[in-house]
Amino acid sequence: MSGGSIVGAAFFAMLLMAALTSSISMLEITTARAIENGRFSRKVAATGVGFTSFLVGLITVFSFSSWLDFYPLGAFETFATMTPFDLIDYLVSNLILPIGGVAYVLFAGWWMKREVVVEELGLGYGFAFKVWQALARVVAPLAVASIFYFNLTV
Repeated sequence: MSGGSIVGAAFFAMLLMAALTSSISMLEITTARAIENGRFSRKVAATGVGFTSFLVGLITVFSFSSWLDFYPLGAFETFATMTPFDLIDYLVSNLILPIGGVAYVLFAGWWMKREVVVEELGLGYGFAFKVWQALARVVAPLAVASIFYFNLTV
């Protein structure tokens, strides 16, 4: 490809910018919480959250280099061949995401005011809203809970 070096460099530069902007938006939530709960200035909270995230991120980096043969939970059959990266992936995929999904759908289906849900969804109070409400209150939590259960038992 003629100009492939330029296209490749531009692609990776844009990828870097996308990663940085996504990281900043994700760090903002934790930084705001640290400012609200603690007696930290914004600068201290942002630096602390960023540095902590960097250190936790090193776990994944080392899992592909010097910790390639390190299995911290090797005594347990399920985790015997999992590196620290694999353990993080397992924790997030099989525990945190399903629990978070059930929490979101239960919150939207049971605790949010009906008026707010109707306004946000734009469905009105008719049949479509009743179907959504049944799905959010019963079907979705049961479906996610069954996926959660089968992911843990397999």
